Amino acid sequence: MLPEHPFAARFNPAAKYVLSSHDLTPQWHNSHRLPGLEAVRELKAAQGPDLLVLGSSTLYPQLLQAGLLDKLTV
Repeated sequence: MLPEHPFAARFNPAAKYVLSSHDLTPQWHNSHRLPGLEAVRELKAAQGPDLLVLGSSTLYPQLLQAGLLDKLTV
């Protein structure tokens, strides 16, 4: 996202997490790779802002089955 874009001022500094079993380095500013659901569980248990999942039809079922979703809005 271009740094001068109005949305970038809020999106770029926010922590972003990518759940992936592949050894990758996320390219977005302030992005972090989570290797599995246990890492999501640890992140959820830690102090910090609420987590939001966007745009993954394959991740929601896994999070739901693992008891890691507090709210699901369709």
